[in-house]
Amino acid sequence: MSEFKPTPSSADTVPGDADSVVSWPLAMILLSLTAICCAALLAALTPHFDPTPPGPGVFDVQRAQASLEQIARAPHPIGSAEHGRVREYLIKSLQDLGMAVEVQEGVGHSAWSSGRVKNIISRIPGSRPGGKAVLLMAHYDTAPHAPGAADNGMAVAAVLETLRQLRQEPPLLHDLIVLFSDGEEAGMLGAQLFASEHPARDAVGLVLNFEMRGAGGPLLMFETQSGSAPQIRTLAQALPQIQANSLFYEVYRLMPNYTDFSVFKNQGVAGLNFAAIEDHTRYHSRTDTLQNIDPATLQQLGQSMLAAVRAFGQQEKQQSHGGELVYFHLPVWGMAYYPPSWLPFFVCAGLLLWQVRSARREQHLRLWKTLASLPVQLVWLGLAAGSAWLLWRLQLWMDGDYRISAHGGMPQQLWHLLAMQLAALTVCAAMLQGCLRLFSLHEWRLGAALLWLFLLGLSLWRAPGMSYLLLGPLALALLGGLLQSMAYWRRPAPAACLWSGLLILALCLHAPLWRLVAQALTPAMAWVCALLLALLLALFAPWLAAIRPPVSGKPWPLTAALSAALFLACGAAGLLTPQYSPHYPRPSHLAWLYDAENEESWWFSRDPQPDHYTRFFFPQQARLRPLPVLGDERSLLWLHPAPGRLAPPQIEVLSDRILQRRGAVRAIELKIRPARADAQLKLQCKGRLLAVHVEGRRMDKFEDGPWIWLAHGFGEQGLHLQFELESGLRLHCGVLERSFDLDPSAQAPLQPDIMPRPFSDAFSRQVYVAKEF
Repeated sequence: MSEFKPTPSSADTVPGDADSVVSWPLAMILLSLTAICCAALLAALTPHFDPTPPGPGVFDVQRAQASLEQIARAPHPIGSAEHGRVREYLIKSLQDLGMAVEVQEGVGHSAWSSGRVKNIISRIPGSRPGGKAVLLMAHYDTAPHAPGAADNGMAVAAVLETLRQLRQEPPLLHDLIVLFSDGEEAGMLGAQLFASEHPARDAVGLVLNFEMRGAGGPLLMFETQSGSAPQIRTLAQALPQIQANSLFYEVYRLMPNYTDFSVFKNQGVAGLNFAAIEDHTRYHSRTDTLQNIDPATLQQLGQSMLAAVRAFGQQEKQQSHGGELVYFHLPVWGMAYYPPSWLPFFVCAGLLLWQVRSARREQHLRLWKTLASLPVQLVWLGLAAGSAWLLWRLQLWMDGDYRISAHGGMPQQLWHLLAMQLAALTVCAAMLQGCLRLFSLHEWRLGAALLWLFLLGLSLWRAPGMSYLLLGPLALALLGGLLQSMAYWRRPAPAACLWSGLLILALCLHAPLWRLVAQALTPAMAWVCALLLALLLALFAPWLAAIRPPVSGKPWPLTAALSAALFLACGAAGLLTPQYSPHYPRPSHLAWLYDAENEESWWFSRDPQPDHYTRFFFPQQARLRPLPVLGDERSLLWLHPAPGRLAPPQIEVLSDRILQRRGAVRAIELKIRPARADAQLKLQCKGRLLAVHVEGRRMDKFEDGPWIWLAHGFGEQGLHLQFELESGLRLHCGVLERSFDLDPSAQAPLQPDIMPRPFSDAFSRQVYVAKEF
């Protein structure tokens, strides 16, 4: 029996066959064209500011900026004096528009915290009573050190300007309820209070929530509820160019992230959640100021908000829940959607089987080789993603400051992100040289199509919202294989042009997503983008194979060489670019603690090493030691004795009795009053607890170990607690009072390139006290 040998055709770029490759000029043109289109697709997401004075009925960004200047003067976390000033400004602004204002005051609860909040509520009646209202929502509190120009001042200012426009127009069909929620940063407390206690909660048919994670970039609609087809259709008509896709929904529902919209979504209320996420190193930081936000993002936010409120407020037929849709954004075209279906899967499967059969008939393919290419392609994917991950680890090793960046983000991260993707491209282009020695191009391409078909079926089964990301490129690749059954498209130059065009069309789906995923996941998880790139290149291997002009009669990997050179250039630029400056200060951790039990005061830091500022507080004799207070008993922190004392929070026993009707259960009632009105309380209670009541609400979920709770904004009124435990057992209660008002400049002048580390207790004064009952 003679050995089977695949017949080289002009569709197969086989090493050593000089006639099967394209010329240098054509290779350079196609490579440049693909790179330019990819760059254009990435840049197309950037909103552009229009300075033209707006006409009637158009969102006025200048007036919104004037409101934002008043809102974002200084940090205003829940319970602070500045928070009260911002609240009074919002109330007055609504009253100046002729709107009645209600302040809902009460205690909101989440799964880990409670807080005394004050929601601001107003209403614009619709012309058709009896229908469900649209709830326009944005939270007005901030993180402890953030002035909150982006999070969430932009959204609050946009709401005020949207209301100004609506008050000048005929009323909408349906009522519009406006909710400036309080305590979102402390656990969605204001939204919880409204959704559980306010009478208007039952009138809400749709929620439009506006959040901000970054200070710039395009506005995204990133979350909705199941059965969102009616909302998606209306959104596509009102905002055809909105950045929205069903992949966001599939991913976000698996993540442990929550916003105010989550409260209503969990209660079955329909809605849409919007945010911008770029320049997210400003998020919850001191640099979240008016000077650092992108006015184009504010303008797009306001225009989108106004259009969405008009569209949903004017709906003739209100439908909160319907079917499911797969939806995504296409450049130029806008928002596209279709119902999820298995029909495209079977069509692609049929095309794949036909191409496998045709290739075998023409002796271009060995089936066992096609199947054998699958584990090699998994190695291909692993090496590409692994190269990006190794680069990140290398950056951490070379510069430990990246370890303290919030969520793995870096201020000057563009060069690093580009370097990681170029490393993956280099790996793929270089590997193709060896892969084409083991497999024919048909075998590799159809093996990749088989892998994509499997992933498409998996997504349709488990996460239909992401299926478009697989269906589009797979259909284009199969179309390319179908066209190459014609003699003309088998010639080297037409084949190279064909696959370049198909790849550019596939990039219309993938390239914008790379930018959004890179911003959302940060460089710490840039390997995900590298994995997507490698997956796409495996499917479009004919393009990589075509861009190999001849050198000494043999195909030369031009793509690998150029991407390697660009990788080195971007990597060098990233290393040479200063990460921290007064514009992007270095996150630093420093805090002061007074242990009232032992009458000791400490400076402490959670940084891996003291930086050039905190080194003043931790001289050479300072050592890493555990701090014997809440949550830090096993953590190694930089500690050094500090001057000063503060009054501790007061723990008062209101009652200690036995509940005989409950089988001899001991009930201890406490009142905890912070010494400072704007302080946050952290509680840790140890004992075999049966139940805990916080401000009259029973908390039933307990895990093994101590009960830990956060309390915000209780001030002079104090926090009321009741613990139930078995009779005869003791209760140990530790309380940490924390206020974010530490001013270390008396010890060492604060430097402009230093800021409190976000998402931490940096630059806080803390007092710890413990009692046993």
